Amino acid sequence: MDDKKAVFISYAWGGVLDRKEELRTDIVTSLSTEFSVFWDRRSISFGEVPEEVVSNALQRRPLVVFCLCDEEYIAAASTVDSGVYRELAMLAQISASKEVRVVPVLLDGECLPRLPAPLSGRVPLDISEVYARGLKLGQTMWAVASGASQEDVTRSLSEQLRRANVRDKATAYFRDSPTSLYGCGRTHVVEDGLGRILRPPQWMMDRIEWKRRLLEEDDAFWPTKGIWQWHRGTASSGLCALGMAACAAFFPKEPDADYVKAIARAGILLAEGFFSFHNTNEPFTLESEELVNTLISRDGIDTLERLLPSV
Repeated sequence: MDDKKAVFISYAWGGVLDRKEELRTDIVTSLSTEFSVFWDRRSISFGEVPEEVVSNALQRRPLVVFCLCDEEYIAAASTVDSGVYRELAMLAQISASKEVRVVPVLLDGECLPRLPAPLSGRVPLDISEVYARGLKLGQTMWAVASGASQEDVTRSLSEQLRRANVRDKATAYFRDSPTSLYGCGRTHVVEDGLGRILRPPQWMMDRIEWKRRLLEEDDAFWPTKGIWQWHRGTASSGLCALGMAACAAFFPKEPDADYVKAIARAGILLAEGFFSFHNTNEPFTLESEELVNTLISRDGIDTLERLLPSV
């Protein structure tokens, strides 16, 4: 017997099948590390009686039942002898148990007033906006199955949407302002996609905390000639200087105090999350997508948002 806690997924096939298969893969992948997941299309074998298999799956305790509610689900719920209709009838018999938690999952927010028994009246998990955006849902489902509070889940969904909005904004920005940087592993000269050498912007040269470092002149580190250092390991001051100059090239703006602070933070994150993963003699290519992914993955979403132009 599987010792994992049990999750049962109730859903209706139909609509865009590829989208639902992506949804299945995302949810099952996230849940299966901790939970035994029943998803009937994959959980019922040839020769088995579906009603018996479903009934047995619903006897597991403790049990979390997720009902993925969209237009197809609502229609199937009122269609006598459909799979959803029969599942809901079985759920009605066990839904009052303290060891059973039935969660209506709204893939379409308009389904809420039409939820069938035994789903109506229960606190739903409304992921309709996240689902409509094509974002991942698995981690949210895992959190709910693990007992996360409404407040925590709502905050997590809001942050997920915010990240998606900022990423979309960055995509639009770089569509109009494409930028790439290339570092030569032999000469350590850094250039952009047009062959222009990356030098520190003047505002960096004017700042006391960076001026002396940026004015160094040797074969290994000569920023005013576009020669920079990168290496695996801890993000040194030279690596952070490269990160700042790189970010300034991707986000050229008038250097007010907020911009300088954001560039400094972004430069450190880029040094830690990108440049420090390249050996000294390795070339690198930094595209805008890599920059955005690095900042977002290292909790730099606020910094990225400050660097992007206001709409």
